[in-house]
Amino acid sequence: MSNYTLRQRCFVELVEYSTKLYSEILDPVFFEKNICRKKGVSFSFNVTGFLIKGNHILVVFPKGYKLPDEDEQLELHVRTLAETLARYRSEEELEEEEKELLGNPEEADPEGIAAAIWLISDYENNGYIRKEIRSHRSSHGANIDWPRTVRKMTPLFSKGSPIYPDVLTRRSRIDYNNLLYQLHMYAVQRSYEKYGWILGWEKMDTSGFIAEMPCDRYVARYILQRELEDTFVDREMKLINILMEFIIGSGEDDERIKLSTLATPYFHYVWEKICGHVFLNRYKDLSNFIPKPRWNSSLEKSISQRPDLLYVEDEILYILDAKYYDVNRNLPGWHDLVKQFYYYFSMHKKSAMKVRNALIFPGVTDQPVEDIGYVDIEDLPELGQIRAFCIDTYEAMRQYGRYGTENFRERIKPHFASEEVVE
Repeated sequence: MSNYTLRQRCFVELVEYSTKLYSEILDPVFFEKNICRKKGVSFSFNVTGFLIKGNHILVVFPKGYKLPDEDEQLELHVRTLAETLARYRSEEELEEEEKELLGNPEEADPEGIAAAIWLISDYENNGYIRKEIRSHRSSHGANIDWPRTVRKMTPLFSKGSPIYPDVLTRRSRIDYNNLLYQLHMYAVQRSYEKYGWILGWEKMDTSGFIAEMPCDRYVARYILQRELEDTFVDREMKLINILMEFIIGSGEDDERIKLSTLATPYFHYVWEKICGHVFLNRYKDLSNFIPKPRWNSSLEKSISQRPDLLYVEDEILYILDAKYYDVNRNLPGWHDLVKQFYYYFSMHKKSAMKVRNALIFPGVTDQPVEDIGYVDIEDLPELGQIRAFCIDTYEAMRQYGRYGTENFRERIKPHFASEEVVE
């Protein structure tokens, strides 16, 4: 860890900082990979996420973000960003240009931050993987294994019906000597030691942990591949793949020159997924209401309309577009607005439902949601209005990163109550 405090290691995407003040942590590789860009005596980050180079761990928040004043709150915000990116990375099929900085598992560095944060979060929610040793014995009890009893035991017959004086019962216990279990313990230990502060684990009790890998990396690869072939449980398959990513090759690389990242220059993709979660997106269910443009030509050309979020409440169709803009600096232009107006026009005609139209921006809000106005077209009320809402980035990320269940639909609904639209 560097001598810089946590606050001094936190930045906001696109905000300019003094190169002189941060010369110790500005590694040339940041500029080579276009993670940073220089502007005179200043620099700014082009990505959102976590950057680890040697002993320096830098945290870059989404553009427009306001860092909290208290250090304890700042730690919560760092943790929330980590959980958000870890979930996005684990669930989405990444574009090729996203994979490098988000930690492509196919080209992953051992003990990388992306795999470590996933392991820490998974352990916090599920604990260690449990492999059971099952045995059978002749006795009576609640866990009678009837199929095995019928195959193995000789019955007595009374009035033509079989009676089993002895039955076989199932007995299970956790196999703590299982190598998969031990590899999992080791990986969690290493993840905690290197990155635990990100998820607030600095005071975690490490008694009973395995400080060294219980086998060499070749045996570890064999064990993990064999276990992967033997399980069909989704969580176990994901865990084993992440363990493979984290462990294989461990200890071979020179950490002084290695750059480990959990970051993206395309946080607008993440913002769309966050909004889809908090607004309970039903795009797939409602896609039949989306008219498809078509070419009447001998040339084959597929075109489709693709609004970000759709849902229906009280027989009203809501069309939302997740916009990753810092509204204090700029707002969407004509190109974005035309698409949204046409979504309204075409889907209202096809569905015959009332339609409400909105843009959703990230930001910092004192209220659950901030109504920042609307757009309409002069003398064309039949195209409706596009309302604009700013929702709190931290709160939205917290719900997404922790799989929260709060429904943000209720936050924007009252703001449509007075809307007068020609239906």
